[in-house]
Amino acid sequence: MIKLVGTPLSNYVATVRAALLAKELEFTEIDQMPVQEESHLKSSPMGKVPYIETDRGVLTEVNVIFDYLEDLSPSPALYPKDAWERAKAKEIGRISELYIDGASRPLTKAAYFGETVSEQIKEFCRPEIKKGVHALLRLGSFEDGFITGNELTYSDITTFFQIGFARVCTTKIYNWDFVTENKPIASYLSRLEEITSVRQAAKVMNDSLKSVGII
Repeated sequence: MIKLVGTPLSNYVATVRAALLAKELEFTEIDQMPVQEESHLKSSPMGKVPYIETDRGVLTEVNVIFDYLEDLSPSPALYPKDAWERAKAKEIGRISELYIDGASRPLTKAAYFGETVSEQIKEFCRPEIKKGVHALLRLGSFEDGFITGNELTYSDITTFFQIGFARVCTTKIYNWDFVTENKPIASYLSRLEEITSVRQAAKVMNDSLKSVGII
C-alpha cells in the first residue's frame, strides 16, 4: 500500500492526496513536517514533503509522483491521451506552480505563521502573482468544464490547491482576493469543489489549517 508522507497543512500534500483519491488507490498518510534531519533526508534528499513510500521505494517531487500514479493506474486517466493535449495540461500545471504558488512563497511565513515580511518582498510578489494569474487565464479554459477540456486532470488538481495557497497569502498580506475579482476562476474553483476527491482532500487540509488558526 502507498504511504503518503507529509504535513496535512501542505497544499502540495493535498494535491497528491486528491490524485490518490481520484485514482481510487488505497493509501495511508504519515504526518511529517519538512525537516533537514538525517533520518528524513534518507527518504527525501531535499527534506521536502510530500513524498510517497511504495513497495519499490520512495518517490519525491509532486510531478514525478503524478507520472508514477498515471503509469501505475491508467484508469481513470488524469492526463489526456493525446500527446499535445497532455503537454498543454502539464504546461498549465507548471504555470500555476511556478508563477502563482511560487510567486506567493516568499509571503508564506507572514501569511501562515504571523512573521514579518519586508515591504520590498511585498512590492515584488504582488505584481508577480498578478502576472501568473493573467498567464493562467490566457492558457486555460475556465468558462465551463475543466482547465483543459471536459475531463479532470492533474493540472486541475494542482491549480486548485496552488490558487488556494496563494489566495490565503494575498488576502492576508494585501487584503486582495484575486479569485473574487476574476469570476471565471471563481466559477472554476466552485466546480472543482464538487469533485469528491478534490473536496475530500481539501477538507483534510483545511481542517488542519483551521486547527492551528491559519484560516
